[in-house]
Amino acid sequence: MTLRNSKAKPILQGVAASVVLILAIGCTASQDEATVSQQYSTNAFSMDNRSHVSQPMYQLQHARSTELWHKASALHHAVNTWCLVEPEAITEPWHSAMASWMALQGQERGPQQALEQNWSMQFWPDKKNTLGRQMSELLKNEPYIDPSELANRSVTVQGLGAVEWLLFDPAAQASSAEQRCALMASISAHTVSTASTMASAWQQNPWLELDNQRWQQEMFSMVNNQLDFMLKKLSLPLAKIGKPNPYFAESWRSQTSYSNLKANLLQLQSTLMVEGGIVSSLEAIDSPVASRITEALAQTIEQWPSDESLFEQLPTKSGYRQALNAFNQLDYLDYLLTQEASQALGVTIGFNATDGD
Repeated sequence: MTLRNSKAKPILQGVAASVVLILAIGCTASQDEATVSQQYSTNAFSMDNRSHVSQPMYQLQHARSTELWHKASALHHAVNTWCLVEPEAITEPWHSAMASWMALQGQERGPQQALEQNWSMQFWPDKKNTLGRQMSELLKNEPYIDPSELANRSVTVQGLGAVEWLLFDPAAQASSAEQRCALMASISAHTVSTASTMASAWQQNPWLELDNQRWQQEMFSMVNNQLDFMLKKLSLPLAKIGKPNPYFAESWRSQTSYSNLKANLLQLQSTLMVEGGIVSSLEAIDSPVASRITEALAQTIEQWPSDESLFEQLPTKSGYRQALNAFNQLDYLDYLLTQEASQALGVTIGFNATDGD
């Protein structure tokens, strides 16, 4: 997938660099990637094949976490290979890693060890520009920080958002390309480690002890959590009518907020359509409700403004209306699931179903 907004170009500019300098910057990070690759090269993130009603959904989550690790590794490799000589080549791997992360973002269901890594993978919301302030300080004072030391620092500077800041924020220009690349190598190496921890946790099915009723409740909770998170990604920048705040949008620096949400939507579709999932269960009990959900989701995906920049358009009247319409489409999907689908399937949606506990 490419970044479709031509105005969102990386801040990093290409500079001449020697092979020795590239190796010096990427040494520790490359060792980290090699360790991860060696650990899983023979049996990369084995899958739990025990029979259970949750098995199709578990297989999907296992595949998603493994894909995230592959994309994080590709991003890290791109940083080590291209950062000093052709930094624009890092943009695509970064965006691919973000798109992979959207598959797991906001669900709050699964192995606890995996869920504990969420903030390390991405720090958001960030209403006070904590990421920007901490990244500026880190780049100024410790650009050559080791990945192992970075693991002990704030999650704010550890994940994909931190890489985005180095690629797209003008404040990153305060330091040299060598310093930016060194820090990016450490952060991307830590991201590989985080993704590896997630994928390792998904080697076992966390839902084997759930009976059919509790598993159905778990599926609804997963979908509701993700939809709530997606709604927040629009409600925060929409803010008060007439007073939007585009800086509250996710990935506003790269202007890929809509694109991220499009990835969320596509993954939500996969979750709902999985074998034995919510839609297939509805088709056997209340096919009209199943049809309304699939049709609303397909229409939302088709009409989604993923080619445009939420950050640029939100301050305009037409852009605000477009974002509000997108929010309303997600809100309608949420209604169909939490009201019509849950009632049809006899699932009670209460506080505990949506709070992520």
